Amino acid sequence: MTMKSVTETTIEFDVNKVLFIIESNESLKKSFSDSYDLTTVKSMVSSDSLPDNVLESLKSIYELIILNDDLLSVAYANLSNDNLPPTKPTKKPKYKKWLGKKAVLELIAENGGVKTELHSALLAHNDMKNTWLRANRFLIKAQTDGIDVDSKKLREIIALSKTFKKQMDSAIKK
Repeated sequence: MTMKSVTETTIEFDVNKVLFIIESNESLKKSFSDSYDLTTVKSMVSSDSLPDNVLESLKSIYELIILNDDLLSVAYANLSNDNLPPTKPTKKPKYKKWLGKKAVLELIAENGGVKTELHSALLAHNDMKNTWLRANRFLIKAQTDGIDVDSKKLREIIALSKTFKKQMDSAIKK
């Protein structure tokens, strides 16, 4: 089995492939990092805002180093955009802390007016939050104003809170 020489075929310049080769080769990575921050360059590539001087540096690395090194040129030629890691840094999505009744009703409207079980759960949870807030205000007011609260009511609040916590923990376990 013979290895096909890379010089026999034309390989087009691709910024993402060059960055991948730089990142996977320690000596290239070290010399490139002396001038540029690799993460920043990848970010600029993904946002399509790569400065001309950085692009010229990448082209020079491609033409002078990658194409002239048998191992690097074969590795470069074997790369396709399908097997390259994404250039955009992956961020965790930001979730809203709360969806109120109005937001849930908007979601139902976006769903063609069809209310799903998830929508029902969100609405029920919103009602529960409002009840919790009323109970919280009641207890804080009693504490702050020194109001005597019937111990039967307090035991009932404690029992309901414990039951709710136990049931909810069971329902939302991964």
